[in-house]
Amino acid sequence: MTSHSAPGMLRRVTDLYAALLRVLLALCLGILVLPVTMQVVSRFVPFIPHYIWTEEMARFLLVSSG
Repeated sequence: MTSHSAPGMLRRVTDLYAALLRVLLALCLGILVLPVTMQVVSRFVPFIPHYIWTEEMARFLLVSSG
C-alpha cells in the first residue's frame, strides 16, 4: 500500500520545487528590470551618475535566471 502513495508524494514534492523555481525566476527577472533601467537612464541624463554595480547586478541576475 505504501508503494502507491510514494509516487504521489514524490510528485507533490517535485511540483512544489517547480513552483518555487518559477517564483524565484520571476523574482530575478523582475529585479533585473531595475538595474537595466538605471543604466539606460544614466546614459541619457547627465546629472545621474553612471553606476558600475548595475552592470554587474544585471549580468548576475541574467545568468542566474537563464
